[in-house]
Amino acid sequence: MPTTAEPQTEWGVYGEYGADIDANKHGGLALAAAVEEAIRDQVLRGGVKSPPSSRRGLAGRLNYLQSPAGQQLLRDNGITQTNDTIRRWRTGRQNPRAEDLQRIDDAFWLLRDRNVRRNLNWLRRRGESGGIALEIYPVDQRSVIPARRRDIPTVGTSGEVREKKVGPGQWTAVVDAFENGDEQGLRDAWEHIISDIDSDWRSYIYVSHVGLIGA
Repeated sequence: MPTTAEPQTEWGVYGEYGADIDANKHGGLALAAAVEEAIRDQVLRGGVKSPPSSRRGLAGRLNYLQSPAGQQLLRDNGITQTNDTIRRWRTGRQNPRAEDLQRIDDAFWLLRDRNVRRNLNWLRRRGESGGIALEIYPVDQRSVIPARRRDIPTVGTSGEVREKKVGPGQWTAVVDAFENGDEQGLRDAWEHIISDIDSDWRSYIYVSHVGLIGA
């Protein structure tokens, strides 16, 4: 992360005193990582639970891969057998080799991931229905010399971690920016979200981690 191009903030020029370690990042980027984690969880929750080596697990994966996109992914992953062979695999009349099971599993998860990302309305709806709350972990200042460390206010019994509710409109802006790959949009959405934390809200422009509650 560049240190000289960052805007002047309550922290001065970010990174000037050593806070620009890998653990720390702009909250918009940390929020994008949290959204990415929510997507991975959704991919896993909707996947086939049985292992590909089981009859049920193999059949479930091959059924999911029957679309043209799935068939293409199978070919891209090295499954060159005929449709008849694949049908025998699906119905349990023949077993694939171990390496082909791995290729089928890889194709299944690639398609599952692609389908989840194609339309993130499921993620928007979570913000609209029950709301989303954030766990905000402040900047890790261990690499900053003591004289230059900031006193970050904390609230409640969770120590350094702050919780912040995100309104439906704010959450939609986050998901839209993520879906469009709009890094500046994520940065702007983050600063809008934290702007009413307290009078020292700029202390949370950069953070070490953001967690999602309710996503």
